[in-house]
Amino acid sequence: MKHKRWLTLPLLLLAIFLLIFAGCGCLSAETPPQAEKKLHNFLIAGYDEAACNTDVLALVSYDAAAHTVSVMQIPRDTYLSSAPYPHKINAVFAAACAAREDSLQGKREAMSLLQRTICETFGVPIDHYIAVSLQDFVQMIDRMGGVEVTLPFDMSYWDEARQRTVALKAGKQTLNGRMAEQFVRFRRGYAEGDLGRIDAQKLLIAALLDKAGEMNISVMGVVFTEMREHMVTDVGASEALTYLAHFLKDYRHTKLTFMNLPGEAVTERQISYYAANRAASAELLGRYFSPRPDTYRAADFDPRRALVRPGSVSMRQVYERQQMPYHIFTKEELQDMHIKTKG
Repeated sequence: MKHKRWLTLPLLLLAIFLLIFAGCGCLSAETPPQAEKKLHNFLIAGYDEAACNTDVLALVSYDAAAHTVSVMQIPRDTYLSSAPYPHKINAVFAAACAAREDSLQGKREAMSLLQRTICETFGVPIDHYIAVSLQDFVQMIDRMGGVEVTLPFDMSYWDEARQRTVALKAGKQTLNGRMAEQFVRFRRGYAEGDLGRIDAQKLLIAALLDKAGEMNISVMGVVFTEMREHMVTDVGASEALTYLAHFLKDYRHTKLTFMNLPGEAVTERQISYYAANRAASAELLGRYFSPRPDTYRAADFDPRRALVRPGSVSMRQVYERQQMPYHIFTKEELQDMHIKTKG
């Protein structure tokens, strides 16, 4: 299942949009979303069935009053001291699953633990979680009729799992499920490694959301129902089909913003990590994910310093740097995003 992990985030975000407008415990048939609460934060994760590592992780906020959705992608190699060895954030869910019964309830308890861990570390509330196993996504994209994506460059590689050569050409094209899988599996050509792949994910995210906005409610109802079967979530969906209409109506008026958890890749004891930067991370979390942006401070982020290894000079340098560059993209700006390649 490892080869399907990069399809998960785009489809999870599609699920987020559907759930936002489909009744998330804060909606009713008579009450518009903004009447109950302004800001809703979701933790979304994609995990592999074999090891339950959350190789896809993101924090998503929906501001009902401002009609904005913000997505912060969290690199899977992010150092976290409370995670089991080698202390990477993608192992928290896996360890919790291993300590519990292999059941949907066990996975819900594991996701609840991950939710609390990130909530305490990032210093922002997280209202709900959604996790999906990494399977059946190629078929879902095919069910949607494919997605139109502009590939940033030619992508050619040997597919070890399929024992064949994959060759995708740069430019705008409609990707079916198989081609979308090939696109997101491409990994060795990015100069910035996982960060390059995360940026490439954004192109597919925007394309899937655009496609969803164009589809009629009956087709989207089928897609949503299929996705719901794969979700580990505390979100209720009893009014899903009713509120799909809200999604189809409001999506074009919703501003999408994409960003990564600010930081840099470091190597510690021959292990690759992603070290978060405290000042820049606090700035973005306060601006986009805190219900009280005027009072959120750097001290609210990682109060236990769980995101930096004690005694690590390289991690501390990244963590404490006061001027850390970061990039914020709107959906319209993604096509102009420069994804660096090797060579």
